[in-house]
Amino acid sequence: MRRTLCIAVAALLAGGNPALAQEAMDYAKPESWLCRPDANGPCDTDLALTAFEAGKPVELPALPAADARVDCFYVYPTVSRAEAGNSDGTVTDAERYVVRQQFARFVDVCRRFAPMYRQATLAALLGKAPGDLAMAYADVKAAFHHYLAHDNGGRGVILIGHSQGALHLGQLIAREIVGKPVEGRIIAAYVIGFPVAVADAPDAKAPPGLPPCTRADQVGCMLAYASFAAGQPPAPEHRFVAPPGPGLKMACVSPARLLETPFLTAIMPARPQPLSTTGAMQMLAPGPVETPFYQLGGSIKGECLRGEGGTSYLSVSSDDAGLMKKLETMSAALPGWGLHLVDVNLAQGSLIALAKRQADAWLARARAAR
Repeated sequence: MRRTLCIAVAALLAGGNPALAQEAMDYAKPESWLCRPDANGPCDTDLALTAFEAGKPVELPALPAADARVDCFYVYPTVSRAEAGNSDGTVTDAERYVVRQQFARFVDVCRRFAPMYRQATLAALLGKAPGDLAMAYADVKAAFHHYLAHDNGGRGVILIGHSQGALHLGQLIAREIVGKPVEGRIIAAYVIGFPVAVADAPDAKAPPGLPPCTRADQVGCMLAYASFAAGQPPAPEHRFVAPPGPGLKMACVSPARLLETPFLTAIMPARPQPLSTTGAMQMLAPGPVETPFYQLGGSIKGECLRGEGGTSYLSVSSDDAGLMKKLETMSAALPGWGLHLVDVNLAQGSLIALAKRQADAWLARARAAR
């Protein structure tokens, strides 16, 4: 199954299909966006959560209203269940669900922008239809440039993407951001669940990209990882984590390490989609949950490790044997994928805390430059 994963992803990355060309997305239209600060959408949802710290329920202080001094631009993962190789850019429950669980909570940090795009579908990933990743990337690029021209106004922006969304963000960073004036507006990029090559030797030349983050107040940097249960490390040839070439490795930056703690703060949906309840999305909460989400602090550890064959990945573990068993069950439910479905959820609280630190640092630097 692990080899099948690598083959399927490699086939999808092999190239586009010109026959799938459609009329371009128009990002001047509200319906071309999942989330915008000037329109109600899936991001405007009930974010109430039940919090547990080290397995015990805790009361969280009320958050002050965010003043949204910066922006976030999000590209969602492969979720479309359309039978064709590419979605048609129409919002469905699949996109609504993923943006609520991965991105909506960043309202505590930023104005939220999430474009629709004609992504390569699950059918394409499974080899049931030809997908065109070039068309999908072209949409993401067009949406980002529309955002820059009409919405950004010189504000700092955090880029967030998962899986296929991370793939497109990586291309966007390399082709449209690095070495250009807009690079100074990038607070950070969270490019999660897709391989990002970085140098593994002093004289190695890595592909264009932002440098990996090394501290919580660093700006203009990149955070990336692919997560696996500690007892189920990835195979040496795993495409997401294997060394991509001589002197190179796949990036792994743990948000826990940046925040100087061994623990990730996970925020999980209390009622995941039916598709996710086949073992791939376990209920990790140690007690009853009546809210749409629950938060786990002080229970899940996340550490970047180098594994067999030079793999580089986020090893996820827990000292709670019951919780660790659930993480292993989630990993085993989709052999070869590790904890891919919950890459973002396992660290969402940490990512939001990090985003606040990096946004403050970028704003301070911007004020000092005036």
